Amino acid sequence: MDPQVVEYLARVTPGLTVAEVVTWLQARTPVKQVRETWGPDPDDVDAYLHVTQYDVKLLPGNDELPPEQIESVAYGPAFPGVVNQIRMGMTGDQVEQILGPPDRLWPMPHENYVLIYDQPRFFRADLDRETEQVIAMFR
Repeated sequence: MDPQVVEYLARVTPGLTVAEVVTWLQARTPVKQVRETWGPDPDDVDAYLHVTQYDVKLLPGNDELPPEQIESVAYGPAFPGVVNQIRMGMTGDQVEQILGPPDRLWPMPHENYVLIYDQPRFFRADLDRETEQVIAMFR
């Protein structure tokens, strides 16, 4: 894995234009356009850009591809970088030592513990219920 790509992906934030991000990434790693149907309704579709080698999804504000602006960034368990001073595998206690107590928890039943920080900008860390370690992060 290219450490420059890891660092760049760790700094991608919502609001950046897709053109800017994809132009930088495509010179260094493949970026796939993905559309997934998740329900019975034809409108139950998620569209996103997937940087597969780094386990990162860039989600637009709508389901159109190519999107114009990134609304959310999802970091999967294989992402090797540090986002908001947090990395995969840290414990919930370590997250709270660095970021403080979460502003709120996920408001509905969820398979993971979900810590949500709204300030100074949105950040979410999902913890495995058994190990209490970070397995996903979102901006």
